Amino acid sequence: MIQADIGFGIYVFSLPGWGLMIFLILIECAMMSELIRKMFFNQSIFITTIISNFISAILGMVISLLVTSGKWLIVWFPWVGREEVATEKQFHLFAIYYILAVGFTILIEVIANSLLLRQKYRLIRIIRATFVANLISIICGSAILYIFSFL
Repeated sequence: MIQADIGFGIYVFSLPGWGLMIFLILIECAMMSELIRKMFFNQSIFITTIISNFISAILGMVISLLVTSGKWLIVWFPWVGREEVATEKQFHLFAIYYILAVGFTILIEVIANSLLLRQKYRLIRIIRATFVANLISIICGSAILYIFSFL
């Protein structure tokens, strides 16, 4: 049973958390490959996408540590329940923050993917693919996480 009342930083290191992260990264890898090369699997794109996700995760952890004075992964990818966004104001603040966190995640991965893939593919294709693949994986991941928190 997955506990819904825990932070993402704790959840991600549980077996279901690892499974969810691997699932989302594989979705992102397949989407990147499809959008850039029009094929389900391209080894260099898969490897690059995994590397850019790793870079984003490390930077997210570092930023979280700096912003929260030691609580990692709480700021970068917040996972809240009903109690934490009980009022309309709390929900609006959370929504604004979440949009910013998603934006920074995509920006980090666009930069990493562009640096790693620019020799082989057009920059606009890399940027578009990164944006779309991240948006899809973030929507899927958010839906899965927040279903546990709000149902």
